[in-house]
Amino acid sequence: MQKPLIDNDGEARELTELDLKNAMPMRLRHSDMPPYVHAPQKAATKIPLSIQLSPEVVDYFKASGKGWQTHIDEILKSYIANHANT
Repeated sequence: MQKPLIDNDGEARELTELDLKNAMPMRLRHSDMPPYVHAPQKAATKIPLSIQLSPEVVDYFKASGKGWQTHIDEILKSYIANHANT
């Protein structure tokens, strides 16, 4: 008989090959679990969109690193705010 995964002190033992072989998703092992529900988003969602941009525009924004698409979105929103009454 295998030792429990967690002992009385709350310490977890190392997984064995048998543990890995018998592993399964929690939802299969506990069919009474309620389905996972995503929390509602705090802000409006963005719309997935495919557009074509010139290579120099893409290269410029990608060079700024992670979040480059968000940066483009912020610039476009700023443009709209500055040109809303024209």
